[in-house]
Amino acid sequence: MKNNKMLKMALASIVLSVSSYVNASLITTTFDNGDSLNNWSVDRAAPSSFDIVNNELVMNIAGPLNPNGGFYDTQGMKLDIGESTFMSIDMFIDSAWSNDERYGGFWSTAYDGTDAISAYPILEFQGGNGGSVAAYDSNIGWAHFSSLFNFDAFNTFAFEITGSGVEYFINGTSVYTDSVSDVSYFGEVILNAKYEGSDFAVRYDNLTYGSVDVPEPSTLAIFALGIMGLASRRVKKQ
Repeated sequence: MKNNKMLKMALASIVLSVSSYVNASLITTTFDNGDSLNNWSVDRAAPSSFDIVNNELVMNIAGPLNPNGGFYDTQGMKLDIGESTFMSIDMFIDSAWSNDERYGGFWSTAYDGTDAISAYPILEFQGGNGGSVAAYDSNIGWAHFSSLFNFDAFNTFAFEITGSGVEYFINGTSVYTDSVSDVSYFGEVILNAKYEGSDFAVRYDNLTYGSVDVPEPSTLAIFALGIMGLASRRVKKQ
């Protein structure tokens, strides 16, 4: 565990020295055994469980269907992250997620300059037809990506606020931009999934959030941050 944290610190130093134009103030939670989850609260409906297991965050999704309707069949937990412009997490994509269902997701609440909600950026895995990572745009709906992710492995999802709106990343690659006209910061991170008849567990690790000031294009910095999370994952699992 000590080696894992030393590696993360070293890689963070490398990321911040990649370019003199990059300024970052980031917080990373590695969900180590013994860490507290007291600051997390229920979003929509509570999952069956939400615990740290083997130095990972594990969220179990189970039925029955919620009597309050489909909206509450989405189970999850959320965390206040202040006023962040960048957020990322590692999520394990299980090859057993083959049904046509909405499995684990990484959501945020985006706010405009008046502190009103202006968007709900989402990246989540959806099964069926081989599976895909889906990006949600509040104005358009879902966009699907059937590549860039790996089954039976942790994948890094990230959002960044840029001059063009909210940029979405899968494993360090920019895949989508939600051109919402007014977004100033991310206020919450939400981890959730939708129960649609199957019980399953979603595994998360290495939640990072905070302020990043990167002139366009920002792919290099985000790629480095993604590598940081994935490298940490490899050390943790050795």
